[in-house]
Amino acid sequence: MAHRSAIRNRLAKPLPDAWRRWLVERGVPKRKYTAVCRLTLVGGRVVEEAPTVALFTSPRHPYTAGLLHALPRLDDDPGEPMRTIPGVPPAVALDEGCAFRDRCSLSGSRCAARPELLAAGAGRVACHHPLAAAAGP
Repeated sequence: MAHRSAIRNRLAKPLPDAWRRWLVERGVPKRKYTAVCRLTLVGGRVVEEAPTVALFTSPRHPYTAGLLHALPRLDDDPGEPMRTIPGVPPAVALDEGCAFRDRCSLSGSRCAARPELLAAGAGRVACHHPLAAAAGP
């Protein structure tokens, strides 16, 4: 059944309204088409993979934490500048080393070597200096 594989391939992407209506009309529960895992990429490289809740509540890679910190919030003062991650993002990380090292406050000599994507908490992280997991409830 081609339509089932097409739906499965779109699970991690935001669904257009037409797809969402199609799924609801057929009685597919929302939890079946909501992404349960997220990836963070820097320069085309996966630097963090984790279940959605873990990634948003306890990011392990400094870039993921920076992205979350930069998100606008309802209580932000409209006159204040938006929060950003300092530096210029790489177009594509072709060289060896961490793709985030030039912008990372934790960067050190070890970051000249490309980090492997290793198990960390509920997910995986590619960082020589992963952040500590936040305390759970």
